[in-house]
Amino acid sequence: MRESDMRSAPGPAHQAGAVDPLRSVGVCVLNWNTCVSLLRCIRQLIEKVGLAPVQIVVVDNGSEDGSAAAIRRHFPSVTLLASGENLGYSRGNNLGAAFLVERGHPHLLFLNPDVVLERDALVQMLDVLAADPSIGCVGGVPVRPGGRASRAARNRPGLIEKLVLYGPLARICGAPFADRHILRAPEIRNGQPVYAIYGAACLFRTEAFVAAEGFDEEFFLFEEEFVMAERLRACGWRVAVCQATYLHQEAAATRQIPFRRRVWFLRSEFRLLRKYWRRSLPLCLAVATLRVVELLVFCWYYAVRAAVAARFRRAHRRNQAAMVSHAGPGHT
Repeated sequence: MRESDMRSAPGPAHQAGAVDPLRSVGVCVLNWNTCVSLLRCIRQLIEKVGLAPVQIVVVDNGSEDGSAAAIRRHFPSVTLLASGENLGYSRGNNLGAAFLVERGHPHLLFLNPDVVLERDALVQMLDVLAADPSIGCVGGVPVRPGGRASRAARNRPGLIEKLVLYGPLARICGAPFADRHILRAPEIRNGQPVYAIYGAACLFRTEAFVAAEGFDEEFFLFEEEFVMAERLRACGWRVAVCQATYLHQEAAATRQIPFRRRVWFLRSEFRLLRKYWRRSLPLCLAVATLRVVELLVFCWYYAVRAAVAARFRRAHRRNQAAMVSHAGPGHT
């Protein structure tokens, strides 16, 4: 990253009302080609930070949609770290975290750009960390754009559950027996210990994040919640969930690259099973083989769908041309 690509916030941290410096939060928003969502995320974050001083850092992973220029223009007090390339989730967030840790923030909040925090959500998460010093990370409840809040956190899934729920088999078999490790929003209580939260919005105690040595940079994308849960647990920290809610438009960035994101998932899942869940190499290879078959089916499905759509478009154009021809020059 070039020196000229890093700008520090010129003024004080964004804040509202009387603030407690011990609740200061460094916020890292990782962005890749989601300019519209990013601007909405930053705007709502500034408006809803509550009684906590906040410094916001945007790490731009080589976006080509004008995201960096938009941040400079609309939010000059926000720190922009332009990496110049797509570093992935772990390296990108570690870059932002290093900048914020150097500035002494006792808490680190990681947000996806397609997240909008509800009012007082950050304060609720801070309260959970303040109430229990053994908790190193806390997450809230994601709400879909339609207003539905269901999945709040996860216990550790069994291998069969993971294979079914996190792959195309869920669409065929359904998920009644494969989502038993999922904790629903009505079931949770503030500060409830869990195996893993959802990574779209997660608040860390900086001490815990540093002890875990940040996100594992072997994982470019996906499985980061499970990986961080293992790293925190290895350091003696717990993960918890609370009833704070946030609006999440899932996969705003990765839906732009459906094939590549599936490849990244396969690589990350293999590493998770082998490195952190200590599964045997033959079992990991068997899982990888199954996922490759799924990927081939996935590619075939999209190829067939594209071919059918193209065929209908050609037929529609032929019909339109025939209608114009039959109408003759004297018809309109």
